Amino acid sequence: MKNMKNFKMMPVAVALVASFAAAQSNEDVQKQLARQDAELKRLNAELTELKANGAMTAADAALETEVNRLSERLAAATTVKSGANQITFVGEFRSRYMLTNSDAAGTDRSNFNLVRVGTHYDFSKDITAALSLQNDYITGQGIADNDFRVYESWVEMRNLFGMSGLTLKHGRQEFVKGTQFQFGNEDWNNGLVWDGHRLDWSNESFGVTGFLFNETGNFTTVDDYTSGLYGTLKSIKDITVDGYWIRRDAFNSDTFGGRVGGMISGIDFNGEIAVQDANLADDPMALELNAGYMFSKDNKFHAHAQYALLENGYVAPALNLGADRYGYALSFAGSGFPTGAAANLESFSVGVSFDPAAAWSIGANVFFNDTDVAVTADDSYTEINVGVDYRYSDNCTISLGLGYWIPGDDTVDEVFLGYLQARLAF
Repeated sequence: MKNMKNFKMMPVAVALVASFAAAQSNEDVQKQLARQDAELKRLNAELTELKANGAMTAADAALETEVNRLSERLAAATTVKSGANQITFVGEFRSRYMLTNSDAAGTDRSNFNLVRVGTHYDFSKDITAALSLQNDYITGQGIADNDFRVYESWVEMRNLFGMSGLTLKHGRQEFVKGTQFQFGNEDWNNGLVWDGHRLDWSNESFGVTGFLFNETGNFTTVDDYTSGLYGTLKSIKDITVDGYWIRRDAFNSDTFGGRVGGMISGIDFNGEIAVQDANLADDPMALELNAGYMFSKDNKFHAHAQYALLENGYVAPALNLGADRYGYALSFAGSGFPTGAAANLESFSVGVSFDPAAAWSIGANVFFNDTDVAVTADDSYTEINVGVDYRYSDNCTISLGLGYWIPGDDTVDEVFLGYLQARLAF
């Protein structure tokens, strides 16, 4: 009777183990399948012995049918193979409700949605491949847009040619450097990826990246290649120094720039300057200076100030600097600044942020901008922004943002901006 009790419990145990095998690594699954196969063979042997001794009952016959069925399923499962040792799922779900209001234009409401789902495949400790698909769509007053595409598709090979720190990454990929002043992923919008290749070498003190890219989906010029070198010095304690050269074929321009950032005596700082040789009468240039101080580590009370100057039609390689760095008004004005029409800008801003509770963050800033983007007659405006983040979990954040745009020209309406967003990233 003891053996029969083991018989009746074993099919249930086998089914439970098989159902959870997919959550393990490929190597673990193969080991588990081998153990289950051995156990089923043992059960079949005991059933055969019972049958030979004439001790089979109706219940035992039903049990034999169940064991045979599980054996067939196990045999089918062992034919599934994977070349990857580990598969990781990544993605993002984001929904943002946005509202603008002015006396002249009235109220405009729109929903900006993004779904991105993908996988990373580790074929060995030095080879990783990735594939992600994205659908971003907008609905609202006078807007209907739906864009489904491959967001990323790349292969990364580390320790290339047996050289420690040498990495080749080719395919469609994000490219983020420094504070995203030159290269970023436009995370506020729908992301930014490039088609091409990058070769990185780094050690504890220094790193350099060479790249050859064609921006995906943002330029109409098919052969608009962006190439260059980006180096980072890491040997100075608490300070990072970057230097770069960027070549843009479409504009026949070369950009030379550098950045210094880090922390000294509790003050976090960043300074970056770039000059473009674009065969113009006056060479475009860009300057950005940031400084901040955290007054309390308990509630992370932090104050910061920023100054920026973009002159003579400076054009960044790809990143839309406006909405992320110098207030939302530039983005809402439809200028495409600064990747579209050339624009000049002088901006100064101050702000504070703090965490009133463990899961909450509150921030506010004020921008004083002077630009030749055609948003006001005298080219100046002030913008006040307030934002609240609630971290519901490690992966999910709910955000509320409010902005008030005050043009320097009295004939132009003030504009109220607001958004409510839920974002799940994994």
